[in-house]
Amino acid sequence: MVRQGRFNARRVIAVLLVALVLGQGIWWRARVDDRYSAAVTVTALAHSGASLGGLTVESLWQVRGTGENFGGYSAMLLLGNRLRLFSDRGFLLTIARPDRAPDPAVPPSSRQLYPVGMPLADLLDIESVTSSPVTGQYWVGYENRHTIYRYAVDGTPEAFVRPQFTRGWYANGGMEALVRLHDGRFLAFHEGGSDLFLYAGDPVARADWARLLVAWPQDYDPTDAAQLPDGRIVVLLRRVALHLPVFESRLVLLDPAEQRAGTAWPVHTLAQLEDLLPRDNWEALTVEPSADPGSVILWLASDDNKSAFQRSLIAKLRFAPPPADGT
Repeated sequence: MVRQGRFNARRVIAVLLVALVLGQGIWWRARVDDRYSAAVTVTALAHSGASLGGLTVESLWQVRGTGENFGGYSAMLLLGNRLRLFSDRGFLLTIARPDRAPDPAVPPSSRQLYPVGMPLADLLDIESVTSSPVTGQYWVGYENRHTIYRYAVDGTPEAFVRPQFTRGWYANGGMEALVRLHDGRFLAFHEGGSDLFLYAGDPVARADWARLLVAWPQDYDPTDAAQLPDGRIVVLLRRVALHLPVFESRLVLLDPAEQRAGTAWPVHTLAQLEDLLPRDNWEALTVEPSADPGSVILWLASDDNKSAFQRSLIAKLRFAPPPADGT
């Protein structure tokens, strides 16, 4: 989802364009069914095949579906032969991963994920997700209420926390990214500021946390993040701009070896995403290990905002990380 809370003079026109994009969901779209339809299709699209900053585009797809509950995907998980997309309407769409032969055992399916029958059960807007490769549990960050819920592998809600540090956050400028690190710590990214939060363990278990500073490029905010096998963090950034679609996206790296208390964590730019992929509202990111020890796979997904100017896209990029020395 697009945040509209914080802007400077340069952003005034851009914010008006954002309002136009979000508002046209009412005025400039075809009438759709009120119920979700399982008629989901995934179509391969032509792509640039471009390489930049160690990134190479391998595949691009468009996901289409009908119903008010389709679209708006802001977070994703890759689980074996399944790709799971989490929406800002509280739904989880599961599809077979599109880079393999069709799997009849994984038909497209969608279900409501928000924690029915538990406290804060009116949570809907999912903006971030991370999971444990050991237990299969996953943690979901909800915007507006700024709440983290932990779910069992079968989707049963287990517990939740509303972090103290979220007090005063804009309703739609919340926890855009969650990363469970390899060592069991967690990083929570604030969309609306130059800070992020490092938990010593499971945030839902009330683990201790510390505030870190980060030097994001001007006007950019994080929309998702994931940890590479070597421990560095790849972050997807976004800002609004003066064109349609009203987004510019960038991939950057954070190196934990460079993080120092009391100073801003340096950011290393990998590539401007428009140089590799169609301009859109890229919001979701996950990392897949590769058989090639010198590279990993990055999966990205875009949030269509129910907009006639946007699409639900999935991209697969091969990434050969630069040396882990900040250069």
